[in-house]
Amino acid sequence: MTDYLNAAIKEYKLTGLRIDYNIDPLGAWQAMDAKDPNRVGMAEVRCVEGLYQMWDDIRKANPIS
Repeated sequence: MTDYLNAAIKEYKLTGLRIDYNIDPLGAWQAMDAKDPNRVGMAEVRCVEGLYQMWDDIRKANPIS
């Protein structure tokens, strides 16, 4: 996803990017919580960490001038 977004930013010379979260991940997170009650919340944590990493990588590849 990061590579795709970076390519789109460059191709269309984007100066702003907004991403809407078009799914409700709660059901998936609850299913993961049910699989291992000792790790409740970890699926959500990893999802958010991945999202933040994606934004960090996009900002690094497309510095504001």
